[in-house]
Amino acid sequence: MSQLADFLLVLMVLANLAMLGTKALHNSVRLLALQGAALGALVPLMAGGDVQSYLLAAGVVALKGAVYPWVLQRVQRKVRGEEEDEPLVGYTASFFAGILALTVGFLLAPRLAPPGPEVTALALPVALSTIMSGLTLTVTRRLALSQVFGYVVLENGIFLFALAIVGELPLLLEMGGLLEVFFAVFVMGIAVDRISREFLTTDVDALGQLRG
Repeated sequence: MSQLADFLLVLMVLANLAMLGTKALHNSVRLLALQGAALGALVPLMAGGDVQSYLLAAGVVALKGAVYPWVLQRVQRKVRGEEEDEPLVGYTASFFAGILALTVGFLLAPRLAPPGPEVTALALPVALSTIMSGLTLTVTRRLALSQVFGYVVLENGIFLFALAIVGELPLLLEMGGLLEVFFAVFVMGIAVDRISREFLTTDVDALGQLRG
C-alpha cells in the first residue's frame, strides 16, 4: 500500500511540474483531472481504509477528477483560450520553481511532526510543494483562467496537507469543504466567462488598464 501511495504522490508532483511548464490550457485541465484522481485514490490509503474513507475518496475523485476539470474545460472552450500568452515568470523558470518548491518541502517536512500514523514519508513534502506550486501558478500567470487552475492546485495541496497531518478526517467536514471549493470553482468559471464576453480578454494586466 505504501508503494501505491508513493506512486500516486509522484504523479501529483509530475502534474505540478507539467502545469508549471506548459502553456496549453487544455493540457492543464487534463493534468488537474489526473491530480484530482490521484488525490482521491490516496484518501483510503492514508485515512485508514474504512467505509468513510472510501466515501470521501469517491467524492474527491468525482469532484476534483471529473467535475472541476469538466467545468474548467467548458470555460476554456467558451473563452476560446488555447494558450497562456506571456506569464510574468517564464515556463522554464516556473518549472525550476516547482523543483525548488519540492526541495523546500523535503526540508520543512521533518519539522512538522504529524500526530497520526505516517503512511509515507513523501506525503508532507508533496503537500507543501503542491501548495507552493499552486501559489506560483496563481501569482505568475496573466490569464484569469490559469489563475483558477492555480487555485485548484493550491486547494489540492491543502487537502493533502490536512490528510498527512491529521490522518482520518471527519467525512461531513471534508465533504463540506469539497462542496465549498466546487462552488468557488463554479463561480470563478462563470466570472471568467462573463469577463471574456464583456472585455474580449481574460488577461488580468489588460483588465487592470481599464480602471479609471
